[in-house]
Amino acid sequence: MKYLEGTMIGKSYFLFSLLQVGLSQDSKANTPEEVTAEKGSCVQIPCNYSYPMYLANRPRVGIWHYDKSGTVTTAFHSKDHNIISPQFQHRTRLSGDLNDDNCSLIINNVRWQDVGRYYFRIEFDDGNKFNYKPGTRLQVS
Repeated sequence: MKYLEGTMIGKSYFLFSLLQVGLSQDSKANTPEEVTAEKGSCVQIPCNYSYPMYLANRPRVGIWHYDKSGTVTTAFHSKDHNIISPQFQHRTRLSGDLNDDNCSLIINNVRWQDVGRYYFRIEFDDGNKFNYKPGTRLQVS
């Protein structure tokens, strides 16, 4: 009987641990601290992100923000391209799929004005939003 009780307690503890991991998963993004690109070339800012598991099947919108000396504009928006700053219109896109947790950004025809910090934001249809800072600093040579 003691073995059976120990087994049941062990199984219950294991299931409870799995539930805690699934509910408490942190939201974070893996991006390099800095990326350097040549003027006129294209550059990729590699990015993978995570979020709480209960949001896994929710529709989402991916947004890249550009921060230059405290002024923040939108460099990419996966749903509404009219929100994208004129500086980035027709020059940015994702190289991966948001549903595969890939948020890698491509910037074409890199310009001197593109120098600054870029960070990713994900917005779920239920109102959950996550900013992934500090992001990546882009240098242009």
